[in-house]
Amino acid sequence: MRTVIFMLLILSVPFGLKAKSSDKENKETASKHSIQHTAKMLRMLPAISNEEKDKLRKLYQTDPQAFRKEIRRLVDVYKKKKHQETKKLKKLAYKYQNAKSSADKQKYYDEIYAITRKIFEEQMIRYKKRLEALEKQLKRLTAKYEQRQQGAEKIIKARVDYLTRNRKLDWEGN
Repeated sequence: MRTVIFMLLILSVPFGLKAKSSDKENKETASKHSIQHTAKMLRMLPAISNEEKDKLRKLYQTDPQAFRKEIRRLVDVYKKKKHQETKKLKKLAYKYQNAKSSADKQKYYDEIYAITRKIFEEQMIRYKKRLEALEKQLKRLTAKYEQRQQGAEKIIKARVDYLTRNRKLDWEGN
């Protein structure tokens, strides 16, 4: 359920980050963030194949509006499936509670068990994908941290030089 809520929150945020200035570097950064945002969304969607993810990435690049509609459709399908599973489990639990014979109880119990196992296994697949993505992110952040740690003196010196520069010699003279 948290995944669905998260997806709805993501859908409420604009997909394309736009640079505020016409600076080429800002546009490249915005594009990079937009692509990262899209990739993150696709990782969060459960039960879609890599081929479908590739199609969605291409759709996002060619037609962002159609991409948003397709994501909404996928989220709706996911929500309906989860709702149907919950409804079916509740019905089976009710039937189990009201069953007269032990054979009927066992039948309903087995059905509840099978559905619950399927839901659990799907959840574990999502958790594994999420864990893999977090491990990948941790490696990237660790490498960045080590790089900054090694270049600490250069980074600090560059910042101090920037803060103590003669502002009258700046391009705009401010």
